[in-house]
Amino acid sequence: MPGLGNLYVSMEPSQADFSIHKICSPKPIINYSGDEMNAEDLVNYIAYKKDCLAPQALEDLNDYCESLKSVISKQQEHKLDGIGKFSVDIAGKIHFQEYELAGYLLQPIDAIRVIHPDAEHAMLVGDKETTNTKMTEYFNEEPVKKDWWWKWAIILGVIGVLLLLFYFIDPVHNSSFGNAMKILP
Repeated sequence: MPGLGNLYVSMEPSQADFSIHKICSPKPIINYSGDEMNAEDLVNYIAYKKDCLAPQALEDLNDYCESLKSVISKQQEHKLDGIGKFSVDIAGKIHFQEYELAGYLLQPIDAIRVIHPDAEHAMLVGDKETTNTKMTEYFNEEPVKKDWWWKWAIILGVIGVLLLLFYFIDPVHNSSFGNAMKILP
Protein backbone atom coordinates (compact mmCIF):
# COMPACT_ATOMS: atom_id res chain seq x y z
CA MET A 1 0.00 0.00 0.00
CA PRO A 2 1.87 3.05 -1.25
CA GLY A 3 2.60 5.50 1.56
CA LEU A 4 1.32 3.15 4.30
CA GLY A 5 3.27 -0.07 4.21
CA ASN A 6 2.54 -3.67 3.50
CA LEU A 7 -0.18 -6.07 4.71
CA TYR A 8 0.52 -9.76 4.18
CA VAL A 9 -0.99 -13.03 5.33
CA SER A 10 1.02 -15.79 6.98
CA MET A 11 -0.23 -19.11 8.28
CA GLU A 12 0.15 -20.37 11.82
CA PRO A 13 0.47 -24.16 11.47
CA SER A 14 -2.03 -26.58 12.91
CA GLN A 15 -1.38 -27.82 16.44
CA ALA A 16 -1.98 -31.38 17.62
CA ASP A 17 -2.87 -31.97 21.26
CA PHE A 18 -3.13 -35.71 21.71
CA SER A 19 -3.78 -35.44 25.44
CA ILE A 20 -7.27 -34.09 24.70
CA HIS A 21 -7.54 -35.86 21.32
CA LYS A 22 -7.83 -32.68 19.24
CA ILE A 23 -6.10 -31.05 16.28
CA CYS A 24 -6.51 -27.29 15.99
CA SER A 25 -6.82 -25.92 12.48
CA PRO A 26 -4.17 -23.73 10.85
CA LYS A 27 -4.83 -20.05 11.42
CA PRO A 28 -4.23 -17.22 8.95
CA ILE A 29 -2.51 -14.20 10.49
CA ILE A 30 -2.55 -10.74 8.92
CA ASN A 31 0.75 -8.98 9.47
CA TYR A 32 1.67 -5.35 8.88
CA SER A 33 5.04 -4.01 7.91
CA GLY A 34 5.83 -0.31 7.53
CA ASP A 35 8.17 -1.18 4.66
CA GLU A 36 6.73 -0.54 1.24
CA MET A 37 7.00 -3.20 -1.41
CA ASN A 38 6.44 -3.29 -5.13
CA ALA A 39 2.67 -2.92 -5.59
CA GLU A 40 2.60 -4.08 -9.20
CA ASP A 41 0.68 -7.28 -8.43
CA LEU A 42 -1.88 -5.36 -6.36
CA VAL A 43 -2.27 -2.75 -9.11
CA ASN A 44 -2.81 -5.50 -11.71
CA TYR A 45 -5.40 -7.14 -9.46
CA ILE A 46 -7.26 -3.86 -8.97
CA ALA A 47 -7.14 -3.20 -12.73
CA TYR A 48 -8.55 -6.67 -13.40
CA LYS A 49 -11.35 -6.33 -10.83
CA LYS A 50 -12.31 -2.77 -11.87
CA ASP A 51 -11.84 -3.57 -15.56
CA CYS A 52 -9.55 -0.60 -16.12
CA LEU A 53 -5.97 0.06 -17.15
CA ALA A 54 -3.03 -0.28 -14.76
CA PRO A 55 -2.24 3.50 -14.59
CA GLN A 56 -5.84 4.22 -13.56
CA ALA A 57 -5.72 1.42 -10.96
CA LEU A 58 -2.42 2.81 -9.59
CA GLU A 59 -3.96 6.27 -9.29
CA ASP A 60 -7.03 4.85 -7.50
CA LEU A 61 -4.79 2.89 -5.11
CA ASN A 62 -2.68 5.97 -4.33
CA ASP A 63 -5.84 8.04 -3.69
CA TYR A 64 -7.22 5.35 -1.36
CA CYS A 65 -3.95 5.06 0.56
CA GLU A 66 -3.66 8.85 0.96
CA SER A 67 -7.25 9.13 2.22
CA LEU A 68 -6.68 6.21 4.59
CA LYS A 69 -3.50 7.80 5.90
CA SER A 70 -5.25 11.15 6.54
CA VAL A 71 -8.18 9.42 8.30
CA ILE A 72 -5.77 7.48 10.52
CA SER A 73 -3.81 10.59 11.45
CA LYS A 74 -7.00 12.58 12.28
CA GLN A 75 -8.97 9.91 14.13
CA GLN A 76 -6.00 7.92 15.58
CA GLU A 77 -7.76 4.77 14.42
CA HIS A 78 -9.51 3.34 11.34
CA LYS A 79 -11.30 0.00 11.08
CA LEU A 80 -11.26 -2.21 8.03
CA ASP A 81 -14.37 -4.39 8.22
CA GLY A 82 -13.60 -8.04 8.86
CA ILE A 83 -9.83 -7.53 8.75
CA GLY A 84 -8.54 -5.32 11.54
CA LYS A 85 -7.81 -1.74 12.46
CA PHE A 86 -5.04 0.75 11.80
CA SER A 87 -3.95 3.01 14.62
CA VAL A 88 -1.29 5.64 15.23
CA ASP A 89 0.81 5.85 18.39
CA ILE A 90 2.07 9.06 20.04
CA ALA A 91 5.22 9.03 17.92
CA GLY A 92 3.13 8.94 14.73
CA LYS A 93 3.99 5.35 13.86
CA ILE A 94 1.23 3.35 12.17
CA HIS A 95 0.24 -0.02 13.67
CA PHE A 96 -2.20 -2.69 12.53
CA GLN A 97 -4.15 -5.03 14.79
CA GLU A 98 -6.02 -7.88 13.16
CA TYR A 99 -9.45 -9.00 14.31
CA GLU A 100 -9.85 -12.47 15.76
CA LEU A 101 -11.52 -14.84 13.38
CA ALA A 102 -14.90 -16.22 14.34
CA GLY A 103 -14.60 -19.28 16.55
CA TYR A 104 -16.76 -21.42 14.29
CA LEU A 105 -14.20 -21.03 11.49
CA LEU A 106 -11.36 -22.49 13.55
CA GLN A 107 -13.03 -25.38 15.35
CA PRO A 108 -10.64 -28.15 16.41
CA ILE A 109 -11.34 -31.64 15.12
CA ASP A 110 -11.26 -34.95 16.96
CA ALA A 111 -7.98 -36.82 16.61
CA ILE A 112 -8.28 -40.23 18.18
CA ARG A 113 -5.33 -42.47 17.38
CA VAL A 114 -6.22 -45.70 15.68
CA ILE A 115 -3.70 -48.48 16.19
CA HIS A 116 -3.60 -51.21 13.58
CA PRO A 117 -1.57 -54.01 15.16
CA ASP A 118 -1.24 -55.93 11.89
CA ALA A 119 -0.16 -52.95 9.79
CA GLU A 120 3.51 -52.58 9.02
CA HIS A 121 5.07 -49.13 9.03
CA ALA A 122 8.55 -47.70 8.81
CA MET A 123 10.24 -46.36 11.90
CA LEU A 124 13.58 -44.84 12.78
CA VAL A 125 15.64 -46.57 15.48
CA GLY A 126 18.77 -44.59 16.21
CA ASP A 127 20.11 -43.76 12.77
CA LYS A 128 18.72 -46.84 11.00
CA GLU A 129 15.33 -47.27 9.41
CA THR A 130 13.47 -50.48 10.15
CA THR A 131 9.85 -51.64 10.46
CA ASN A 132 7.63 -52.25 13.45
CA THR A 133 7.40 -55.98 12.68
CA LYS A 134 11.19 -56.40 12.66
CA MET A 135 11.43 -54.59 16.00
CA THR A 136 8.69 -56.81 17.47
CA GLU A 137 10.57 -59.90 16.30
CA TYR A 138 13.80 -58.51 17.76
CA PHE A 139 12.28 -57.98 21.20
CA ASN A 140 10.42 -61.33 21.19
CA GLU A 141 13.49 -63.46 20.41
CA GLU A 142 14.47 -65.79 23.22
CA PRO A 143 18.01 -65.29 24.45
CA VAL A 144 20.50 -67.92 23.34
CA LYS A 145 21.54 -70.28 26.16
CA LYS A 146 25.22 -69.99 26.80
CA ASP A 147 27.20 -73.21 26.71
CA TRP A 148 29.26 -73.63 29.89
CA TRP A 149 31.21 -76.82 28.90
CA TRP A 150 34.53 -75.02 28.74
CA LYS A 151 34.20 -73.81 32.33
CA TRP A 152 33.64 -77.39 33.50
CA ALA A 153 36.67 -78.51 31.48
CA ILE A 154 38.85 -75.90 33.19
CA ILE A 155 37.62 -76.93 36.65
CA LEU A 156 38.28 -80.64 35.97
CA GLY A 157 41.72 -79.81 34.53
CA VAL A 158 42.66 -77.83 37.66
CA ILE A 159 41.50 -80.73 39.89
CA GLY A 160 43.59 -83.15 37.81
CA VAL A 161 46.69 -80.95 38.07
CA LEU A 162 46.22 -80.69 41.87
CA LEU A 163 45.89 -84.48 42.22
CA LEU A 164 49.08 -85.01 40.22
CA LEU A 165 50.87 -82.41 42.30
CA PHE A 166 49.87 -84.15 45.56
CA TYR A 167 50.91 -87.50 44.10
CA PHE A 168 54.42 -86.27 43.29
CA ILE A 169 54.86 -84.47 46.61
CA ASP A 170 53.96 -87.61 48.63
CA PRO A 171 57.28 -89.40 49.54
CA VAL A 172 55.79 -92.87 49.13
CA HIS A 173 55.01 -92.29 45.47
CA ASN A 174 57.97 -90.04 44.75
CA SER A 175 60.36 -92.88 44.03
CA SER A 176 58.11 -94.62 41.58
CA PHE A 177 59.60 -92.67 38.71
CA GLY A 178 63.15 -92.61 37.54
CA ASN A 179 66.17 -94.67 38.78
CA ALA A 180 65.52 -94.22 42.47
CA MET A 181 65.68 -97.24 44.71
CA LYS A 182 63.29 -97.90 47.45
CA ILE A 183 64.93 -98.35 50.82
CA LEU A 184 62.90 -100.40 53.16
CA PRO A 185 63.40 -99.97 56.90
